[in-house]
Amino acid sequence: MKLPIIARSLLVTCFLAEAVARGQATPTDQAAATPDFSKGAEGVAARLRELVRSLSDEAAFADLETEVATDTHRAAECWDETGRLLGRNLRTTALDSLTASWQALRSDLEDVEGRVEARARRRDADLATLTGMHDSWTRSLDLARKSDAPPAVLEHVQSTVVTIDQTRPQIEQSRARVLVLQDAVTRAIQTCDDALARVGDARREAIKRVFTPQEAAVWQQRGAGTQRGFAGRLALAANVTTKLDRLRTYVTAYRGALVATVVIILALMIALRRARSRVEDGQPMISIYRSPYAAAILIGLLISRPLRPNPPFEFQQIMLVIVMTAAVSVFRPILETRLAAAVYVCGAVLVVNIATNLLEPTPGLEQLLLIVEMGVTAGVLVWAAAQFAETKALGAGASVLRRVARRLAHVLAFVCGMSGGAAALGYLDLSDFLGVGLFYALLVAFGLLAVRITLDDLVTIGLAHGPFARLRTITRNLTAIDRRTRRALDVLTIGVWIWIVLGRFQLLEPTRDLVRGTLDTRLRAGQLDLPISAVLAFVVVVVGVFAVTRLVGTILDEDVYSRMTLPRGVPYALSTLTRYTLLLVGFLLALATLGLDLTRITVLVSAVGLGLGFGLQQIMNNFVSGLILLFERPVQVGDSIQMGDLSGDVLRIGIRSSTVRTSQGAEVIVPNSKMIEEKVTNWTLSDRRRRIELDIGVKGDVDAERIIAILSEAARRDPRVSQTPPPEALLVRFGDDGSDFQLRFWTDDPHWTRLRSDLSIALQRTLRAMRMDGTDGSTAHAQTS
Repeated sequence: MKLPIIARSLLVTCFLAEAVARGQATPTDQAAATPDFSKGAEGVAARLRELVRSLSDEAAFADLETEVATDTHRAAECWDETGRLLGRNLRTTALDSLTASWQALRSDLEDVEGRVEARARRRDADLATLTGMHDSWTRSLDLARKSDAPPAVLEHVQSTVVTIDQTRPQIEQSRARVLVLQDAVTRAIQTCDDALARVGDARREAIKRVFTPQEAAVWQQRGAGTQRGFAGRLALAANVTTKLDRLRTYVTAYRGALVATVVIILALMIALRRARSRVEDGQPMISIYRSPYAAAILIGLLISRPLRPNPPFEFQQIMLVIVMTAAVSVFRPILETRLAAAVYVCGAVLVVNIATNLLEPTPGLEQLLLIVEMGVTAGVLVWAAAQFAETKALGAGASVLRRVARRLAHVLAFVCGMSGGAAALGYLDLSDFLGVGLFYALLVAFGLLAVRITLDDLVTIGLAHGPFARLRTITRNLTAIDRRTRRALDVLTIGVWIWIVLGRFQLLEPTRDLVRGTLDTRLRAGQLDLPISAVLAFVVVVVGVFAVTRLVGTILDEDVYSRMTLPRGVPYALSTLTRYTLLLVGFLLALATLGLDLTRITVLVSAVGLGLGFGLQQIMNNFVSGLILLFERPVQVGDSIQMGDLSGDVLRIGIRSSTVRTSQGAEVIVPNSKMIEEKVTNWTLSDRRRRIELDIGVKGDVDAERIIAILSEAARRDPRVSQTPPPEALLVRFGDDGSDFQLRFWTDDPHWTRLRSDLSIALQRTLRAMRMDGTDGSTAHAQTS
């Protein structure tokens, strides 16, 4: 590639284009102006070098081609294997294994498809860049010819066009290779979709065969085992090899995810072990501390579940064994010996069933295994039901729960017994579908209950010792939060169990279709036409907004304002404005979930504005007045105010009105506009201090200085009287019939009326004692200001 020629040609071409546009270019001017376009030439040269370098990743492209070839070959082999397996009338569990395998392969192909499409987009962008450069240089060549440019300039421009044309085939060749990969990946994904469709059809056929016998009765199979023994051993070896290859392929593909899972579990084990060592003697030992390693396994597998998408059936069975082992370890400290034995027996049956599913023995052997499994399970359930009457594992006073568990165990035992009988009669699919399905449902419930207990313990630890323990919102509402968290975990656990059980009994898709059809049902009322899903979403948004608003308000009051120094009334104003804002946002979100036309909302807003201009003036006035009260804060919640003949304490400042509680206990609703427009006496605006004046009348000729000293001393002795400024007693009138005094003092006690009464009583007692000593005196009424 002649990069110097390209640079020089670009300089000349840019100059020629500018000269033709101006109509005044001369060779001398060209020579003088050429250096001005050097930066543009460097940019084009760099771009061409970049395009050439983008084609040099041959090693990465070869690896991608190898990966595509491997995946397409896997798809072809799996297609042939699926055809052979579907010809054997597989059961639903085996079909689930096939579905999981095809889904995992499709997920891998989608990842490869994304990388291939990214490379294809880069090649398309490179071709578009070359096309633009070619068109630009071609126009420059035409301009040079029309302007009678020197032959050297024409040669440079022509060489640049040739260079661009020489680069295009390389990119087009790379693009063609990418197209081949795209076609291969697309066909492989289509193969996956076709295979999943075939497996789905086979699953529906398998459900139809549930009530059809697959084998003869046990007592009618003499000699059949020897006839199929050698063929069965060959099929068993082939099945084991196929399953091992499938498991090895999945482990290889998700090797990093499995390593991350192990790391997470080990980290949780160390953390829980250290947390257990910090538990003080005498403190209750919760389940997660009794079995820290098992709890770490359950939590780690739950957290890392997104790292292991679409696991094959064999991998699922291995994970089920690990989970059940950890669940038994979690329950072991709280289970009694009798019930623990039943759990161990069920675990042994689980291992046998998993081995049966993985090895796929001959039908005769499978029939015997099903009879044994269902019979043992039925016997264990009957025995466990008898133990529920005496066990205390469910807690003291849980008689109702024990009675329900006993009846449920009897029902499950009856179903398992019937399934064993069906297997003996040759109805293997019915026995596997019903009996083994219920057995798995029971074990899954056991595992999910262990996970639920572990999560509950984690929440308890987090609320008591984690970072949330520093929040006052948590500490003051710990009981309510713990109760609601447990309810949420219960609902989540039951929901997951129902989802797994529906999938096990092939009812998940029909349930989805039923729910989807119900949600798509439309409600029509006049011009209103909404689906039920939109109505439910509206309700959920409204409830969620109110819950969030309440939560935010609680956090602000408990953990934000309490840690800040704010003027009185500011926290209430901020909380109110925050509540209004959240409710407004929630209202808009709720309308959006209904899918209402924005033009209709605009018309509605216009109509509301017109109504505000005519009939809602007073309401709008009160609303704005409420905002003024919140911002300006002339009156705050808790203030003692007086408006005309109304006096009391402000309880709340709402959107339209405020509530004032009088001293008689009445709650008076006052429009906010009245609080702004009328004269309001606020006794506690800047502070809660108020001055109290007591008028005392003393009969006869008395020593005024002594009376003043007595009044002042009585006020100073009361701790509720503020000493700054000090109490003051004054002589306001004297005459032959007696003298009038006035005691003035300040207090910040909100119960100032009680203080005035108590002080009046004390002064009356003191003056009466003086009269008995020969000084005639009496107390009079008291006034405040």
